[in-house]
Amino acid sequence: MINQIFHELRHDGYVITEPLFNRVVEWIMKQPLWYDHAYEVVFGVFGVVTVALTVKILYDYSDHFGITFFLYMTLGLYFQSFSTVRYYLALPICLYAVRFLCVEPKIQLVSCVPSKAKKRKWKEWLSANGQSYALFLLIILFASGFHKSALIVIPMYLAARLPWDEWKHKKLVIAIFLLLCVQFLVFQNFYKEIMLRIYWSYEEEEGLTQATISYANIARALITFVWSLLVYPKVIRGNKRNRFWFTCNVFALALYTFGYYVPIVSRIGYFLNMSQLFLIPTCIRATGSVVRKRWATAAVVVAGVMFFMAFLKVASGSLAILPYQTWVFTELEPVRMPVYTQLGIE
Repeated sequence: MINQIFHELRHDGYVITEPLFNRVVEWIMKQPLWYDHAYEVVFGVFGVVTVALTVKILYDYSDHFGITFFLYMTLGLYFQSFSTVRYYLALPICLYAVRFLCVEPKIQLVSCVPSKAKKRKWKEWLSANGQSYALFLLIILFASGFHKSALIVIPMYLAARLPWDEWKHKKLVIAIFLLLCVQFLVFQNFYKEIMLRIYWSYEEEEGLTQATISYANIARALITFVWSLLVYPKVIRGNKRNRFWFTCNVFALALYTFGYYVPIVSRIGYFLNMSQLFLIPTCIRATGSVVRKRWATAAVVVAGVMFFMAFLKVASGSLAILPYQTWVFTELEPVRMPVYTQLGIE
């Protein structure tokens, strides 16, 4: 399919992919310098940008880059990065925008002030912090030009940014969240219909709409959640970025548990799953003594290797793209537009 999309873009055909992605690919495909190898150049350009941005994000956000990078390679977050080029470029762009969402506010809002003073406080807060939020929104909109699923992170990331653990009635907030999760199961046909209207092309491929429960993603999110709770007072409470990652992981657990029926749920889940890459090193750092940290690190390494081996076993024969293996450097069969075939044009 991706081969056909690139071919149509070269010949000014119609494709359903996002406009910004189309313009970039079209420009590359039409350069005479590498005409016969344009496919490889497209993947090369997207690959270099994606890898550079992803490594930059992992390095900047992690308490231990080595562990974070190891988890990225072993937990299945990398395996289609040479195939789903649009999504894997939008993913680190959205993560880059988090730095503008989780910055320390220059002016804190005070809830218990008179109405006129509160209104003035809101104006001061927007004036001091509005630029960061505006940059966050602009970057997400830019990412959606490559893959429109990026738009979903606007409400999800803004919700994850809320300081819910500092609220007086946080137990009520947790109860409401659990109620919302349950209603996603009750009204799943309604939400599935909405998703199919947004991604209408999925209806043409039956395999994309079949609901499957991802036990691996549920287990990963659940283990990270429990471990994070154990160290919550030390490294998460009061730390806006760590609390953001913690909440994203909670959303991931809820999504894969209560929203498993969403078509290609990973298109949403990966925006949330990436939080585990930063939470786990943080949990290791807060484990306790040096000996406990070493044991925790060893356990993470063993779990990562076991997960990766299980992934390769399950994926063998069913996925065309695996880590370190891609069709980019293999000979591609020529693709002709339908009108060319009908006219007998080579």
